[in-house]
Amino acid sequence: MDYKQKAQELFAKVYAADMAAYEAELARQKEFEEQKILPVIELANKGDVDTILQLKELAKEGNDKAKDALEKLYWDSNKETAVGTVVLREGITRIKDFEFKECKRLEKIVLPDSLTAIGNGAFYGCTSLKKIHIPDNGKSCIGLGHFKDCPDNAKIISSKFWDSVGVKTLADFRNLKKVILPDSLTKISYGAFSGCTSLKEINLPDSLTAIGDGAFYGCTSLKEINLPDSLTAIGDGAFYGCHHVMEITYP
Repeated sequence: MDYKQKAQELFAKVYAADMAAYEAELARQKEFEEQKILPVIELANKGDVDTILQLKELAKEGNDKAKDALEKLYWDSNKETAVGTVVLREGITRIKDFEFKECKRLEKIVLPDSLTAIGNGAFYGCTSLKKIHIPDNGKSCIGLGHFKDCPDNAKIISSKFWDSVGVKTLADFRNLKKVILPDSLTKISYGAFSGCTSLKEINLPDSLTAIGDGAFYGCTSLKEINLPDSLTAIGDGAFYGCHHVMEITYP
């Protein structure tokens, strides 16, 4: 056997050993990652919204266990009633009008990144609903009165990219105390926050150009209003009945 052949055989053995070590290391890393994700899956199965969102991110990164776990969490409207925590499947673009109306045992809902519209009264009468995650998907069209009759302690985690708050979106949400509006918002529509009698604090972003008629009608706990320089139109009675407003800052 000549020197060249011996060198080739030696190289082949070294290469095979290196590949075996590399594959063993990959297997160890995979096992470690899988072990690490188990507590995440366990919490997600218990309905923890923040953990479900973490699971979704892991699935996007290609984690197979996360994908499998999410598949089991997705809600099937044909088989299940909306109870506890509901996770809507990616690919859904619209929630139909009154889709979850009177689902009194619905507590939390995670909406998909693909969502672009929420229909009128979608969550009307969901008296146990405590937490809603609306995705950062670029645009979200929010329908008429879809959070009406949510409970006292409901928390809305909103998209960064809403461009408008729709007609009577949060009307008569009487225990809502604080709303943080996204920087992309340009319009607050007719009656959007009317009847929110506990609303004490709301930020009006610099992007806002229009406030509709009666937008804050009857917000009797509102004490201070700062109108941004970008504002060009304020509708009739936009702040009618806001009896406790002590200060209004104009552009």
